[in-house]
Amino acid sequence: MRDRPAGLKVPAAVLPRAAAVVEVTDRFCAEHLDLEYADLCRRLIGQLGRKRPSPLQRGDLQIWAAAVVYTIGKLNFLFDPSQRPYLSASELCRLMDLSEATVANKSRRIRDQIKLVPFDPELSRREIAEHSPFRNLVEVGGLIVPADLLGSIDDDEDEAFIESLEAADREAFDMLRDALPESRSLPVPVELQTAAAELRRKFRARDPELRPVARANGWSGPLLSDDRQLWIEAAGALIAIKNDTGLSAEEESLLMTLDHADLLGAVLGAARAGAGSPADSVDLTANIDACPEVEGEVDDEDRGLIEAAFGLLVPVWQAAGAIDAEFRLTELGRWGLPRALAWAWGGDFDAS
Repeated sequence: MRDRPAGLKVPAAVLPRAAAVVEVTDRFCAEHLDLEYADLCRRLIGQLGRKRPSPLQRGDLQIWAAAVVYTIGKLNFLFDPSQRPYLSASELCRLMDLSEATVANKSRRIRDQIKLVPFDPELSRREIAEHSPFRNLVEVGGLIVPADLLGSIDDDEDEAFIESLEAADREAFDMLRDALPESRSLPVPVELQTAAAELRRKFRARDPELRPVARANGWSGPLLSDDRQLWIEAAGALIAIKNDTGLSAEEESLLMTLDHADLLGAVLGAARAGAGSPADSVDLTANIDACPEVEGEVDDEDRGLIEAAFGLLVPVWQAAGAIDAEFRLTELGRWGLPRALAWAWGGDFDAS
C-alpha cells in the first residue's frame, strides 16, 4: 500500500488514488509555485477524499491534480499578474499537458462538490486569509457566527459526517423498497436452502472467492444458523464492509467507487428484468443508465471503474447462486439481491 503523505487524512480505501494526486500536486507546486500552495492542495485533496463516495475514486488522476491546483489558484488569485507567485490559467494547464476547458470544468465540479466559497479559511493562503473580511466568521447550522464563540468542533464534525452517511443509507433504502413493491411479496425461493448449504461448505473450506466476505462480516467463528440471514449477509458483505476484507487497497478502492445510485440502478434493473436477464459487470453498469430512479447516466470516464467494481461483486454473487455460470440472474438473485442491498444499508427489505 502506498505510504500516507503527511497531513492527508482520508479513508484507507481512498488513500492510493488520493496519494497519487498529492504526488502530482506536490511536484507541480515545488517546481512552479511554493510549499504553501502544496499544503493547500493537500487540504483540498483531503476534503475530496473524505466525501462518501469520494469523487477521487473516479476519473483521470492527472486531471484531478490539475483541477485541484487550478481551484486553489483561483481561490488565492494565482491568475492575477499582481500577485506572487503568479501563473496564468492557460500556462498552468499547458504545464499539466491538459486543455484549459477540461481543467476548468473539473474545477467547477470540485467547487460544487465541496461548496467552496471565497476566502475559505482552510484553503486560503495566510496573507489572503488575514485580510479576508470574513476571517472571524464561520457557518454553523446555517447561521453565521464569530469563530471565537466556538471551541473545538472536531467531534461535532465527525458526528455530523457519520449522521450524513446514515441519512444517505436510509434514503437509498427507502427508494429501494418503494421501487420494488412487488418484490416484497415474493416467496423465499426453494433454492435458498441448497445455496446456503453450499455457502457454508465454501466458507469452511476457506474458499478464496469468499474469504473477503467472511472477513468483511467478521465471521471467524461459527457461521449463522439461519439460512436466509446467512445468504443475505454474504451477498451484501462487500457493500457494507464492516471489517478489513483482506483485499488489496486497489480492490477496496474500486468497491468504494460504487455509490448508492450505482448500486440502486444495478440491482433495480436486474430485479425488474427478472430471472434469466444478463447480469455480468457490464450489464449491471448498463442498468444504471436505464434506471428511472437514478439521475443521468454513468460518465464515460467512470464507466470502466464501475464495471471493474461490479467485477469484484459478481463472483461473490455467483458463489451465492444469485448469478449463474452464464452470468444470468437467477430466481434466488431476483429475490435476494434487493434484500442484501437493504441489509447493507441498515434496513430490512421485508419489514412492514
